Amino acid sequence: MRIYQYASTLLILVLLAACGGGATDKTAAPNLSTIQPENAVSPETPTLAPTGTPSPVSGGEFVYYGLRERLGEGYADLGVFRLDPKNSEIKQIAPEGWNLQDVSTDGSRLLINQGSQLYSAYLDGSGKRIVSELFYDYGARGAAWNSDGSGIVFILSGDSGPVLVRSNPDGSGLEELGSPGDSPIEIEDIATGGDVFWQKGTCSGQGVCTREGSYRTTPAEAGSSQPLKGLDRLKLSPDGSRIAYSYENDQGKSSLGTAASDFSSKIASSLPGDLLGDFSWSPDGNRMAVVRLDRSDYSGKVSGTRNFVVDTTNGAVKEYAESEGILGRVLFSPDGNKLLLWSTVQIGDRYKILFHFLDLASGILSQLPGPDILNSASFPLLTNSYWVNN
Repeated sequence: MRIYQYASTLLILVLLAACGGGATDKTAAPNLSTIQPENAVSPETPTLAPTGTPSPVSGGEFVYYGLRERLGEGYADLGVFRLDPKNSEIKQIAPEGWNLQDVSTDGSRLLINQGSQLYSAYLDGSGKRIVSELFYDYGARGAAWNSDGSGIVFILSGDSGPVLVRSNPDGSGLEELGSPGDSPIEIEDIATGGDVFWQKGTCSGQGVCTREGSYRTTPAEAGSSQPLKGLDRLKLSPDGSRIAYSYENDQGKSSLGTAASDFSSKIASSLPGDLLGDFSWSPDGNRMAVVRLDRSDYSGKVSGTRNFVVDTTNGAVKEYAESEGILGRVLFSPDGNKLLLWSTVQIGDRYKILFHFLDLASGILSQLPGPDILNSASFPLLTNSYWVNN
């Protein structure tokens, strides 16, 4: 079982519309001894028995993702979906109002949320079990399974603001991580040893956040969080030995860097384009798929979705066909032979998300047909996405 992931930060949307605001100030620190999952949930999302048998999901590769659209100054969740890459079939597994947070490392369970209610569920969306009713859902990804699936790290809405916590899969055994006043808004990645990489910031609404930089929290050193100055959007390689990140170069452009997991041996990748849209590790950890975007110095308008693969062992760079649209995103396939690319395009007065497969051997870019739900009068975008091979 291998899982390759993308967790959207909604970062490039800052260039399309101002996304300011701050978190509401509270007064008292949360009492974690009293913040435990409750049995009562809304009638439309009942808690199911943990011993239930999952509905069958046929073996093979599937892409799981959440979908969101922009409404005014905020966003609305449109549900959780599963794409079958073999036949381009897309199935909705959680309805409007739900979002995907994570897929367990063994590919057996999801973390999904309906607003402040966080659940684990089977891959078809059945077997929901409440984890928390105080989930902080403003950032892109606020919950993640740890590396062996034995527990969950998530952001909890505390009395004085968001708090980074970990728990058992059923939400019991809640334990606060980090330092008082950390103000986490997104979980970026979790190392095999338990270190949590997260983003500090403030949010005035769902997806309307100001980012303040990446931090690392080591659970063994309770109450200690270290800022990772100048680094952002951290992603660990599949084996955890290396880490990729975004940083601002001397020209003020967001760029890609890689380093050993202890942040030694840093290497900067020099690529054309003005903005780092997205990046994804290959299964073997030796390559990085990168999407770069162009920005007009005159108008500030973002355009172009340029696709690259960087060999992190020798620095070699290959550029592939440019894909249509803006806010380009990328996932490596579990076999490392192709990429899944998606972006948002405007057609008349409507917007649509386009999916493309890129065959790395031939360089052929082929478009997948998209369902009507990806065609919207509002600006749609994917949130968190995972390519699962089970």
